Amino acid sequence: MKVRASDYRFSWSLRRRRLWNGCRRRYFLTYYAPRGGHDPAAEPALRRLHLAKSLFSRDGYCNYLLRTTMRELFYRRNEEEDTSTAPDLRSRVLHAFARDFNRMLLGFWQEDHRVPMLRELLQSGAVPEAVRREVETQLKESAVALEQGGWGEFQRFPAECRRPLPSPLEVPLGELSCWCSPCFALASGRELWLVESESDASPEAALLHKFYALNTCRIPPEQVRSFRLDCRDGSVTEFSGDLNISAALAGIRADAGAMQQAIRPDGTVAEEDFPADTTRCANCPFPGCCAAFLSATH
Repeated sequence: MKVRASDYRFSWSLRRRRLWNGCRRRYFLTYYAPRGGHDPAAEPALRRLHLAKSLFSRDGYCNYLLRTTMRELFYRRNEEEDTSTAPDLRSRVLHAFARDFNRMLLGFWQEDHRVPMLRELLQSGAVPEAVRREVETQLKESAVALEQGGWGEFQRFPAECRRPLPSPLEVPLGELSCWCSPCFALASGRELWLVESESDASPEAALLHKFYALNTCRIPPEQVRSFRLDCRDGSVTEFSGDLNISAALAGIRADAGAMQQAIRPDGTVAEEDFPADTTRCANCPFPGCCAAFLSATH
């Protein structure tokens, strides 16, 4: 498979870097091959490829649902701020899961790949009721840990301290577009706090937070703090305290340069230039779409 690189807007993100440094074939199948597969009228092979990209692992779905629900609760309207009547995180998450799971079983994802779907349910021998119980248990345990931990602390900040924040968040570094996914933001005194719940607690994420605050809010870097709220155990980690801005910026630009060097002189990107790492096939969402997987397992 070969595509024109100019048909795809290049950008940098932590997820893109993780895939680039992992299996290059998976990188290609994620960022180049599925173009147009969201269209129900697309050819079946392209639809299957786009669906594989869109499916959730169990942990990925739980993190997505917890993060989405926390963001909704954090930014709920002021008139809903009465905590005596507002639903808690666990009840809101379980209600959303019941809705999502029903849609999964009814096949909503077949028409619209944006509808959440668990990869596990499509595996041979999957027992839907067993999957439902296991995911529900994981969500309950995580929600309780979050309520007793960091989320419980953050949600007690009054509405006037909560700052609107796009997510995902695009941050330009010169001509390079970069993305991160903070869950919410709040003001504490003169400081701006940005809270991540799915990205790595990395210098690059902290750097993007600081650039966003400086360019959008005119807040100097030393007044921006970055935190990671772990959806598994509710713990909070600050990861911007000793940031080396020059090193983080150089790392992003080096990543982007290496990725763009994979573009051929004629402006195309070809699948064969992205070798598969067959040691990673067991956890890959593209087993039916990758020849390397087939040759490694048959």
